[in-house]
Amino acid sequence: MNRERPAFVIVHPMTPVTRPLPRLAARRLREALGTLSSAAMPDPGFAEDMEAVLRDVGLAPGDPWARS
Repeated sequence: MNRERPAFVIVHPMTPVTRPLPRLAARRLREALGTLSSAAMPDPGFAEDMEAVLRDVGLAPGDPWARS
């Protein structure tokens, strides 16, 4: 969801579409999976780095957008 609107919609090709979908959202599943498979792999040490940060600074706030 992006601003309370679906950012991605998975639709079976045989399902009738009752409303126009945004042009950028119209991707075939094969194309979307190809994009995901070509992305960089996650850094294997990232989780350990984040745990170290949390140990040093404490837990993240309940509302990350609240004023600090």
